[in-house]
Amino acid sequence: MSIPYPAHLCGLLGRSPLFTAVRHKARINIQKPKLPHWRKAQFQRLTEPKFPATADLLSRHQGCYLAVEVPQPKENNPLEVLISTKLREVCDSSELMVFFHRNSMSMTEIHKAWQMLKRSGFTYHKLFNNVIARHAFAGSHLEPVLQLCQSHTSLITCQEPRVAQLLKLQKKLPQLVVLGGVVEGRFMSAAHLQDYSKLPDLATQHAQLSSLLAGPAAAVSASLNHHQAALVRSLAEYGRPPVIDGAGVSETEGES
Repeated sequence: MSIPYPAHLCGLLGRSPLFTAVRHKARINIQKPKLPHWRKAQFQRLTEPKFPATADLLSRHQGCYLAVEVPQPKENNPLEVLISTKLREVCDSSELMVFFHRNSMSMTEIHKAWQMLKRSGFTYHKLFNNVIARHAFAGSHLEPVLQLCQSHTSLITCQEPRVAQLLKLQKKLPQLVVLGGVVEGRFMSAAHLQDYSKLPDLATQHAQLSSLLAGPAAAVSASLNHHQAALVRSLAEYGRPPVIDGAGVSETEGES
C-alpha cells in the first residue's frame, strides 16, 4: 500500500490522495473479514466517494449547495387551539392577570397551591407552552404579555383586582416568582404590583375623595352661619321662662 504525500492530505493539491490496495497471497475470509489496519481505514474513509442522492438531482434548488432550506408550515394542533381559545376568554373577562415563573414543583405542591388559590377566589392556570400563549394573545391588546411567556410560565386570574391578597398568598408559595401582570387593562411590572397592593380599596378612596371635596364647603357654611347660630342661641336663652324650685321661689329671686 502506498502512502500519499502529506501535501495531499492538507489539501494543497487539487487531486485526490493516491490509494493502492495490495492483496496478500493468503486466502481471504469473505464471510468474516478481518478489520483493516487503522491507517488503511483512514485512507478508505478519506477516499470514499460521495454521490448525491437521486431525489436531490430532481430539483434545481435542492441540488444547489448554497440553497437555504425553507421550513414547511406546521399545522396547528387542535387541542392547543382549543386551550388557547378558552384561555383567551378567561383573560378577557378577568380584571387581574398575574404571570409567574414556576420553579421546580412536585405534583403535590401544585395541587396544594391550586387548592389555596381556589379557596381565595383565584384561578390557577397550569403550565402552558409558548405555542398556546401565541395562539391566545397574538394580535390582541394583550400581545405584550408574550414577552413574559418565554420559559416555564404560570398564570393566575381573578374577576376582581385583589392584588394585595394575591401577593400575600404568594409569600406562602416561594416557587412562584412574580414576573408582571395586567390589572384592569393596565400592564404592570412586579414593582408596580407591589405599589398597587399598598393602595386602599376603591370604596375607601371614594370616601376619602368625598370627604376631601366636602371639607371646604362645610367650613364655609359653618363660617357663614356662625353669627346667626350664636344669635339664635342667645335669644333662646333670654326667651326661656324662669325655673321655679319647690319653695315657690325662682332661681333668679333666690340669688338676689
